Amino acid sequence: MLKIIHFFSLHPLVYKLVRIFALFLSLLMAAILYVALVGVSINVNGMRDKVATMLTEKLGREVRFDGDMMLEISARPKLKVMGLHIANAAQFESGYFASLGEAKLALDLWPLL
Repeated sequence: MLKIIHFFSLHPLVYKLVRIFALFLSLLMAAILYVALVGVSINVNGMRDKVATMLTEKLGREVRFDGDMMLEISARPKLKVMGLHIANAAQFESGYFASLGEAKLALDLWPLL
């Protein structure tokens, strides 16, 4: 016959470890819920030169960022770039193909859930 182990009849150390694990799991879920609902903004200016170099290589045109870059991680992630300049192709006159004071990209992930 199977012996049923009651939760409260466990060794006190095991009981304490289960409580600590439950607390840790609860805090982790609260942090994930906070990020999903409220969001966390990150200043990604440190990656600005890497992103500009990668875009320059992929587009074949000079790409330059003069302003800040901000990334918000949430259920609706957003990227905000200020001072974006994309040069004209070599066969066109000098100047910029696009020069944006502020560009925003936002995704709505709620419909995917």
